[in-house]
Amino acid sequence: MDIDPRIFLGVPLNTLSRSACSPPDPGPAWRGIVIRAPSRVTFRRGETVGDHGAFTAIPICGYLAIDVRLDRPSEPAKLVARDRNTGRVFSGAVVELDPSPELPPPDEPPLTPEEVQGTAGATYFNYNLADYVPLPHVAASYDIHAELWELRSNVVTIELLEGS
Repeated sequence: MDIDPRIFLGVPLNTLSRSACSPPDPGPAWRGIVIRAPSRVTFRRGETVGDHGAFTAIPICGYLAIDVRLDRPSEPAKLVARDRNTGRVFSGAVVELDPSPELPPPDEPPLTPEEVQGTAGATYFNYNLADYVPLPHVAASYDIHAELWELRSNVVTIELLEGS
């Protein structure tokens, strides 16, 4: 199903909030990652967008729900783009882009496995693919998905077009 591309305009990129482009909440029992993206994105050679100097804004809006488990390694989610013409794969970890984020120290001891058993966590997200994945600045068509541990999202296709 093609999504009206206007819902992706003005989405607050690199945030963890529900937005106009967010997928619907699949419900409390669902676990996984689901993403939405515009079918076409235009860039202009030599221009940059956003706070991090990306060559364009490619919104990847999603929802993630996982069971809380303390035995998982601490690793970030990953965005993956496969060029449909060449098969070349580009990927990047979704990490804090601010070189010195200010996080308050925890004021309570860590939770135990017993305390988290049976709990889940969920979040919406709105990432700019071009901030995290080193895509070539050329027109191409990409199949995009998100990964975290054993979870893999649905695939969305984005046509990247060079504008004048």
